[in-house]
Amino acid sequence: MAQVQTVRGTVASNSLGYTLTHEHLALDFTHFHTEPPQPLASIFQAPRITLENVGFVRQYPYSSSYNLSFNDEDSRLAVEKDIEAFKRFGGGTIVENTSHGLNRNLGLMHDISVATNHTGSIEMTNNWE
Repeated sequence: MAQVQTVRGTVASNSLGYTLTHEHLALDFTHFHTEPPQPLASIFQAPRITLENVGFVRQYPYSSSYNLSFNDEDSRLAVEKDIEAFKRFGGGTIVENTSHGLNRNLGLMHDISVATNHTGSIEMTNNWE
């Protein structure tokens, strides 16, 4: 039987189950940051997305630093909840496609797999730069 490398070791390919084939558990788009229009600059000083600024963030998504980095504690907790739901509804494997250029975080993938007791697999693709 063919084996698949996951963040927690190798597994038999016939044990993968339902598979999400292109996911990003964490990434960093901060190199795309652009300054907002000057009259709106103060709106983007908030450390998070709020009801008061969400419309502006949707209009200027690359002007919100918080919107560009999905590797903080808030993101980790959200990903854990998503994976728990994926498992609850019969999910098996998640293929993580974040490339080196978007700051792929192998430790995070492993830790989330352990934290969610994900008995399926989180595997990573080879992304060449």
